[in-house]
Amino acid sequence: MKILFLDDSFRKDKNYLGHGGFCIDEADVNKLCEDIFKLKRMYRIPDHSEIKWSPGRDHFLQARFKGDRKQLYRDLLGLLNNYDVSIISSVHNLNECHGIKIYKWDLNRGILWATKEQFKFIAERFEKPILETSDDYGIIIADEYSEHKGEIELLKEISFAITFGTNYRKFKRICMNPLMAISDFCPPIQISDAIIGITVGALAQSQYAREYIKDLAVLFLKDPHEGSLGFSSTISSSILGYGLILFPPSFRAKGIEMLRKLDTEYVYTNEGIKEKGDKI
Repeated sequence: MKILFLDDSFRKDKNYLGHGGFCIDEADVNKLCEDIFKLKRMYRIPDHSEIKWSPGRDHFLQARFKGDRKQLYRDLLGLLNNYDVSIISSVHNLNECHGIKIYKWDLNRGILWATKEQFKFIAERFEKPILETSDDYGIIIADEYSEHKGEIELLKEISFAITFGTNYRKFKRICMNPLMAISDFCPPIQISDAIIGITVGALAQSQYAREYIKDLAVLFLKDPHEGSLGFSSTISSSILGYGLILFPPSFRAKGIEMLRKLDTEYVYTNEGIKEKGDKI
């Protein structure tokens, strides 16, 4: 069985909302959790303290942490390189979504609508190619929604989608509704928090977040060009619309801009990322 761990990130300055994370084989989850606790102890972070990409003022990482936070996040993401994982994320530019732009929805309504859409997209990609290709079954575990009434509405809609399918996918391998967890007590979700925080921040042109995009690019679910014996394409073409989908379609330009530097230096191939000039 594979488990997909999800978290969310919202940039108030841009009204960008994203959900994302990574899927991993259930047999590797305990070992990954051990790795996270070892990392915390190495950086002298209490076991009960959550590693967050954007910690609040009173959070341990803001108030009392004495280490190098840049290296902490790089080491946290680096743990995933020890396992067979795939990142899937989805982000909306809420300012350009019809509900807010045309029908003048309030922001909370727009956030709940976008969250539902993002969960459905991510579930579609989890079902195929990940679970179908590996002939496996899976469960989604997500950080709890910020508001109880909204969480019930979200689960109700996703339950309907998992049972009856979406316009694009029938679900035969996702076992049940997403399970909602408290991220403080679910270490893998803390990695998902960093993944989606970096992704949304980089789309919002945060140079701090963009320092980690290469670390994520090697792990994003990429278009495998099904049926081909080999392939070579730009990183942006491999990831966008597949491992990272951006709404509305006009938002895709931000994704291309975010990945432009990597496109000039590397190509994605069936053998992974290679520097331009290497033999393919």
